Amino acid sequence: MKEESENRLLIISDLLSLGRSLKEISSDLSKINWDYDGREIYLSRDHLIHVIQKYIDGALLSGDVEKWANLVECRDEIAMDPAHQEIIDRVLHELANPEITQELTYARAAKLLDDLRVR
Repeated sequence: MKEESENRLLIISDLLSLGRSLKEISSDLSKINWDYDGREIYLSRDHLIHVIQKYIDGALLSGDVEKWANLVECRDEIAMDPAHQEIIDRVLHELANPEITQELTYARAAKLLDDLRVR
């Protein structure tokens, strides 16, 4: 059981840091149970900054960012950094839901980076 929990948290850590391809991480996530009642990993401003910067640098497409944000948004293993919960929640929601918030463009990504770095 402990090994399963550690493996789960390694996958979640890879998701937050984009330590592997999103396709690989998504595949691994599909193999683990949704229900989780254990130690959480914090989503920080740095995680969001890293993903948005990868988009600006051309390493990710807007659809990749949306998929990443949706994978992060729905996981029980992930909690928001309490020191910056409001900005993290707002940016993550926007990235995961461009059709009801704002489309991710380079200009919008730059603004989100500014917002994340200031607070």
